[in-house]
Amino acid sequence: MIAETLLKFAREEGLEEAEVYQSQTQTLRFDILDQQSRQFVVSDSSGLSLRGTRKGRCASVYSEKTDEASLQALAKQCRELADALETEDTVLFTPGQTPMTDDRSDKTLAKHTASEKIEFMKKIEAAALKKDSRIQRVSACGYQEVASLTTLANTQGLQRTRSSTLGLITLSVIASDGKEQTNGFSWRSIKDLTSQDADELVEEAVQEAVSKLSAVRIPSGRYPAILRYDVATDLLGSLWSMFSSEQIQKDLSVLKDRQGQAVMSPLITIVDDPQLPDGFVSCDFDDEGVPTQRTVLVEKGVFKEALYDRKSALKANRASTGNGFKNGCSSPVQISPTNLLVEPGDQSLDAMIAQMEEGVLITDLQGLHAGLNPLTTDFSLQASGFKIEKGQIAYPIHLITIAANYLEMMNSIVALGNDGRQDLNGVRCSSLYVENLAISGE
Repeated sequence: MIAETLLKFAREEGLEEAEVYQSQTQTLRFDILDQQSRQFVVSDSSGLSLRGTRKGRCASVYSEKTDEASLQALAKQCRELADALETEDTVLFTPGQTPMTDDRSDKTLAKHTASEKIEFMKKIEAAALKKDSRIQRVSACGYQEVASLTTLANTQGLQRTRSSTLGLITLSVIASDGKEQTNGFSWRSIKDLTSQDADELVEEAVQEAVSKLSAVRIPSGRYPAILRYDVATDLLGSLWSMFSSEQIQKDLSVLKDRQGQAVMSPLITIVDDPQLPDGFVSCDFDDEGVPTQRTVLVEKGVFKEALYDRKSALKANRASTGNGFKNGCSSPVQISPTNLLVEPGDQSLDAMIAQMEEGVLITDLQGLHAGLNPLTTDFSLQASGFKIEKGQIAYPIHLITIAANYLEMMNSIVALGNDGRQDLNGVRCSSLYVENLAISGE
C-alpha cells in the first residue's frame, strides 16, 4: 500500500519511471551477565527509497517516514533532484506482470515469551561455567531475533515481497590455567529453543578456550597446513569480490580474462546457490527484482562464470545472474553473492589430520581486513591453531603469521574436507589441506 501510494505521487510529480524499495525490520536482543538480563532491546525500524527518472536523468531519495504527507514530499524531492542533475544516466527498471512473494519466515521463536528466551540463555551461561573448571567467566552470552520484510515495486508493473527471520545465540568464555587466559567463542543460528543447540554452543566455546591454553610459537618455515573450515570460510568471504563482474570489468580482479582457465585445484568447485535449503541468503529474487539463479563460478578448478547485476550485465551484453543487492534502503545496488559455497569433499577433518606426518592446523585468523589484498589475493595474517605430529594434534600454537597468494594456495590443495557450515554472510568452505604454507614464528 505504501509503495503504491508513493508511485502514484511520483507519477503526479512528472517522474517518467519510478521504483520504490521498502525495508521493515523487527529486532529483539538481550545479553545475560551473572544470571541477569542486560541491554534488553525491542526495536522496529523501517525505511524506503524512491528512484525516479525525468528527461533521462535519474535521482534517488530516502526517508524513514511513511505518512502520506512525507511520501508526497519525497516524490517532490526526487523530481526536483532529477531536474537539477546535469548528466543523463543509463537507468534500468525490471518489468514484471505477476506479483512474487518469497516468504522464508519462521514463526516458531515468536511463539516463545521473552521470559522463556531469557531463561534459555541463563541456562547456557550456567552450563558454560560448569563445563570445565578452567572456565573463569562468561564474557558474553547473547540472544538476537530478527524479522525482516522487503517490498519492491515500480511503474513497469513489478511487485516483489520478501520476508525472513533469523534467530542467533552467541557465547564467549574466558579460560585460565593460572598462568594465562584464553578466550573461546561460538554461535548458532536457531529456529527454536532446543537443548541440542544450547549444548553445542557451550561445548564449542569451552573447548576452543581451554584448547588454547599453554600455546607456544613454532620456528619459521614452510609447513603442510590444514585450514579448518571456519578459517577457509573467512578467507573466501574476504576475497569473493574477485567473482564480481563489475570488479572484472574495472580490471580490479585477478580473474580478468581468465574465464575458461584453471585457476584452482581440480578439487575445488564454487557455486552461488540462492535456493540452498535454510541458507542464510536464500532468496527468489534480488533487490532489482531479477529472479535469482544457481551460478557455477568455479568448476573443478576452472573459472566458469562471474556474478552480474543489471548494470554490469548490460555492459557485457548478457543477462543478470540476479546478484544485485542493497545494503539498506539508502544504499545503491551492488553486486553481492547469495549463498557462496565450496562444494564439500569426501574427507573428515580427523582423516586429514591423520594423513599429516608433521604440519599445522590453523583454527583462527586475525586482521583479515588489514592483512589481505582483494586485488591480488595476497595475504599475510596473524594466526593460531595446533601443531600436528605423526597424524595427531600435539599442542596449541599462537603468535604466528601465515602468508600466501590465495589462488596459488587454492592450486595446492591436497585434500578437501566434508565439513563446514555457513557464516552469517552465507559463505561456506570445507577444511582445506594445503601442500605447504609459509609461516613466520620464532
